[in-house]
Amino acid sequence: MKKIVQGWYILFLLIPILLVVFCSFLTKGSPIDFSFSLEGYKRTLHYGFPFLRSLGYATVVSFLCLLIGFPTAVVIVSSKKWRAMLLFLVILPFWTNFLVRIYGWKIILRQLDLLGTPWAVIIGLTYIYLPFMILPLYSSLERFDSRIYFAARDLGASGLQSIIKVVLPCISPGVRVGLLFVFILTFGDFVVNDLLGGAKNAMIGSSIRDAYLLSRNWPLGASLTVVSTLLLLCVFWIGRKWRSSGT
Repeated sequence: MKKIVQGWYILFLLIPILLVVFCSFLTKGSPIDFSFSLEGYKRTLHYGFPFLRSLGYATVVSFLCLLIGFPTAVVIVSSKKWRAMLLFLVILPFWTNFLVRIYGWKIILRQLDLLGTPWAVIIGLTYIYLPFMILPLYSSLERFDSRIYFAARDLGASGLQSIIKVVLPCISPGVRVGLLFVFILTFGDFVVNDLLGGAKNAMIGSSIRDAYLLSRNWPLGASLTVVSTLLLLCVFWIGRKWRSSGT
């Protein structure tokens, strides 16, 4: 069984990654002679704004999801009678097509005169990826002993101090998982940006899509993909270091 899993891992993960890395070193228009070049990586330097915009959106959306997801998860855990129903409502949007939900927000944001702005992209991304924050937080809070929180209150800590200094450190695994999920998914998104933000708010996912499908410049698209993956690996490494320091 272990060898089967390793085989699937190599076939569907390792080999595609190696092909993308190999393609990133090719020259545009040379699929036969395999002329190698660093031109794709040189051109990634011109995509600083999409990279920074993606990092900014991912950071803002991650913390917005945490601010919204934490009290939501607390309400779900505290509601013994309605817990199953509330969890069902969190998962319910996944039963609806992704594009249908985004077009629904497009109508709302047009009426609010926010369509085509960074705020529209942030609102759309927060709505789409909020469940990926709520569920890990719920899982951690479900195992949290609430008596620790009330003990901190009895010892003189305010409600906010008890949450920051007692509750959040105890549920830090759920917080880290939620932040990583939302950050990585938001960073690579391009559909929400295309429909709600437009070309002037392009993220790196849109640039990669355009390089592959519009410019037909596969080495550039592969180079942008490799650089994006390395950035996300750095974020994952920082998350691991954070986890190690918290244990």
